[in-house]
Amino acid sequence: MLSDLNDRIDSITLSRTGCLTLITIGQPLTIFL
Repeated sequence: MLSDLNDRIDSITLSRTGCLTLITIGQPLTIFL
């Protein structure tokens, strides 16, 4: 149970950080375009 919960939390945090990095990288790109 705990391991499954940890895996789920890890995937959620990974997706969140991925979205944040995409946003931080994408904002300057949109400004340049």
